[in-house]
Formats: sequence, C-alpha cells, structure tokens
Amino acid sequence: WAQLFGQGIVTTLGDFGSIGAIPSNPALLDWLANYFKQDLNWNVKALLKSMVLSASYRQSAQASADKTAQDPHNTYLARGPYQRLSAEMVRDQALLAAGLLSNKQGGPSVMPPQPPGVWNTVYNKHKWVDATGEDRFRRALYTYNKRTSPYPSYILFDDTGHIVSAEQRFVTNTPLQALVTLNDVVYHEAAQSLGKILYQTANQQDFSAAVKRGYLRVLSRYPSAAEQQILLATFNKTLDENPDEERVSAWSLIASILLNLDASLKR
Repeated sequence: WAQLFGQGIVTTLGDFGSIGAIPSNPALLDWLANYFKQDLNWNVKALLKSMVLSASYRQSAQASADKTAQDPHNTYLARGPYQRLSAEMVRDQALLAAGLLSNKQGGPSVMPPQPPGVWNTVYNKHKWVDATGEDRFRRALYTYNKRTSPYPSYILFDDTGHIVSAEQRFVTNTPLQALVTLNDVVYHEAAQSLGKILYQTANQQDFSAAVKRGYLRVLSRYPSAAEQQILLATFNKTLDENPDEERVSAWSLIASILLNLDASLKR
C-alpha cells in the first residue's frame, strides 16, 4: 500500500507496535489483511492488482482547495497518489522512453555508466568498467552494487545503498537530482536517442507530430497547445543561436526537456 500510495495505512512501516503510528483507516487495514489471506491465499500479485484497479488509486491526483485543506497530506485519499518515481524507475523510465531499455532477463550484474573516479578508493582494487552494447541499458535491477560505493545516481534519488535493511525510503528534492537527469551519461544518451526518434518523425511529418510523439513516449499523453508553443520557441531559439548546429541536436535538447519535466519523474 505504501509503495503505491506514497504512505502506508500505518505510516511507521518499521514499527507496528504500541509506539508506532495509529492506522489511518483500521477497518481498511483489517479488510485488506483478511482479503489477502482468505480470498487471495497470500497472492501478492493479485493483491497489487486489486489495489491499482481500486477507485482510490485511479482517481485524479488533482484536488480542490477545499479537499487539500481538509486532507493536506492525503492521509484519507481525498485525491489520487502523486509521487516521484523510485531511483531505479527514474533511470528505467528514461531509457524506455528513449527506446534503449533492454528486455533481457537473468544473468550477472552489469556496470552501466557512472562518473569517473567514484571507485578510486584506497580499499578498492577493482575498477568500474562501463558496460557496452545491450548490457549498457539493462534494467536497474541488474546494476552492479557495491555496498561501500553504491551507484551514485540511485543514491541521489534516495536509494538506501543496500547497506542496511530499510522498510521505506524517504523522498527528498534537491538540485543534485536535476544535475543527474540533465548531465549524467545515462540521461544524456537517452536524450540523444529520443532526439533521433523525434528528428525522424519531424522529417516524415512535422514539428507538431514529433512533439506529440515525444509526449506520448514520456508522459503517455498529448501536449497542450501552450506546451507545443513553448517547445517550438525553444527549438527555434536553439537553431538561431547555433546556426551550425544539426537539427538532430536541437531535437535532443527538446528530448532532454521532456525527460526533465516534473511530470516525467512522477507517477
């Protein structure tokens, strides 16, 4: 429940005891426990399916001022959940939208690109060697993890580093996160790949079609007229300031903008 809605029915996930928080909806907690055991026979997948298909989860994340005032932290689910993707999801979402994410399953861990020098420590004789080919774009699940030197971009997006067991992650919002999605090699390559897709679409159709395709790939919706105008102005300004710049580079900039929208990092 906490993973889907952003907070648990009991907010202190690590303490269900007498000093933990009181359930926000005891009746719901009891019903879910009984439903999970009796009806679903401990089937976690079926439980998750029932939650995401519920009216509470499917309602809009937007709320009126009155509802926000009555339930500012959405404890009683006056609106749908709106939370940032987890560290692993942020990376995988960018690669998926760019058409780079590998569907390969199983096998050993891989070393996707990370800033140079991170492993230059006195107690570490091994070297981080950036993966090539399909391994470079494998799902975050397969990223090589060293507890004394966790993958940097995951840490900046609140991964615990797997140093100790943690029942929940505490979400932060820092400028370093924007620096990652704007400059990290992984996101730079994703922007370039998505930019080529948009460039080809614009050549075959027009600017509007390319922007719509980008929005569908990244946000699963079409852009508004105002959003299209902003991107068109940015695109033209980029070409005006850099006449020798290839149009594919300008499209890569548009792709980077899309991947860095607040809505692109939320669900």
